[in-house]
Amino acid sequence: MGSTVQYVAIRAGIVVKATAGDGLTFDVRLAAGLAETLRRIDTLTARDLGDAPCDGAALLDVDTRRLLLFTHQPWSEDPRTDAENRAGLLDGLSRTWPGWQIGYAHNGLEDLAAYLRSPGDLVPTPPLPGLDITRGRGVLAERFEDLWPGERASDIYRDTVNAASEQSQELPAADRRAFRKRSREAAESAMIEAVEQFRSSATDLARILRNSSPGPTVERP
Repeated sequence: MGSTVQYVAIRAGIVVKATAGDGLTFDVRLAAGLAETLRRIDTLTARDLGDAPCDGAALLDVDTRRLLLFTHQPWSEDPRTDAENRAGLLDGLSRTWPGWQIGYAHNGLEDLAAYLRSPGDLVPTPPLPGLDITRGRGVLAERFEDLWPGERASDIYRDTVNAASEQSQELPAADRRAFRKRSREAAESAMIEAVEQFRSSATDLARILRNSSPGPTVERP
């Protein structure tokens, strides 16, 4: 768990908003691509933050294939590395979200709200001169390879335990405790196996992120 972020998804014209404590790994979760991001949204409780502060947000317009986001990066050392990491993130996302327009919401939730009022193309702008985008993308690749297996395995553990908790409500009270204990043990085993399973896929995707072939960078809506 980390600081709060907001997810917004538009599918078949329907807008769904959800929140999660993904702030410290938000870049990693987005880098996993569309399917994993939608899976994450579908496991969360629908909630609108309104004007409450958050440390990142992503708007996925599945109908038009547009992704608009912002995120704070507490691991950045100074404003310049923050800018390089942001440019590297956008360039990396262009590789793991092929065919999507990707924009950065410089005004935070205000830009996402403006898009919801009037959706439009995300206009590409070049990154600031002198930024080492390759270094920034390398930071994303390293974070993804290190953090994604654990993040995804934790999801599996949490989803398994939550499902078991719901199932236990149908059991006699005397049987619930033992059932939940067995379920937690099974979830722990599944989590350990998942770490190994996702380590290989994380390495493969990190290799894509490190690829030197250029990808389109989009900065502003």
